[in-house]
Amino acid sequence: MPALRELWTAERLAALGSFADRCLADPKTITRLEAIARFREVAPELPSGVFEASAIAAYEALAIPERADALAWLADEAGRVGARLPSPAGDDRADPTPETAGAMLARVEREQPRVLDQVIGVEYLAMPVKLLVAEIAARGARWMLADRR
Repeated sequence: MPALRELWTAERLAALGSFADRCLADPKTITRLEAIARFREVAPELPSGVFEASAIAAYEALAIPERADALAWLADEAGRVGARLPSPAGDDRADPTPETAGAMLARVEREQPRVLDQVIGVEYLAMPVKLLVAEIAARGARWMLADRR
């Protein structure tokens, strides 16, 4: 069965490309609703390794104070929907690196499908989380568009 992205129209692919370009140029210009919609559209289509690489790059793009805020907010909201996020901290309990945070997010997406989707669907989405999911979607979209060539 073909991947959903193989069935998308040229217009839809152009819109996805436009989103990726705008987001990667300045993710703060992306609205909360667009970030959520694009994440929901792109994330399920990504292989785990591509999702993880996108999450690593997106987490790395956040300012250091935003990183802790994003992970704390995600963990709190996951608890509200009855899910639990694994700790992205290393064995020494140091602050998560982009690699450990990206691996944790990819693991959640792989092992608890739709949890991130539920968590980000709240009315109030913290700015660092909006930036994180928008960049994951944009980087994933870039991969999807490159993969079609």
